[in-house]
Amino acid sequence: MKKTVVQSLWLVALLATALQAQQGRVVGTVVDRDTQQPLAGASIRLENTPYGSITDGSGQYAIAGVAEGVYRIRVTYMGYQTGFETDVRTIRNKTVQIRDIQLLRAVIEVEEVVVTSGNFVDERDDPASAFRYTRGEI
Repeated sequence: MKKTVVQSLWLVALLATALQAQQGRVVGTVVDRDTQQPLAGASIRLENTPYGSITDGSGQYAIAGVAEGVYRIRVTYMGYQTGFETDVRTIRNKTVQIRDIQLLRAVIEVEEVVVTSGNFVDERDDPASAFRYTRGEI
């Protein structure tokens, strides 16, 4: 009985190692298109999968454990247009280096805001607080 349990554990470990070995890795950098400066905190997603990452301070990202296949990368960052990289092919046991993904700044339009100046109106009718004491309490 003990022998079969040990053999089963070895088999599970071997299968897990084999499955891990069949997965690839995607790495790259996200930069501003105009300044070529790295964008820290950009969100990277492989569409239609649970895989994703966030760029570090130098705009770099890494997504490990990606099954072999062809993917589309979606990059989002506040104040920038969404960027895409298509036909990203991951290969078993390989790291795929993606060229820099360049994001273009987006113009965020809001409605007109009107600011006016004036004095505060002092409402003397409404005291901030009021206390009443009875003769016994004093």
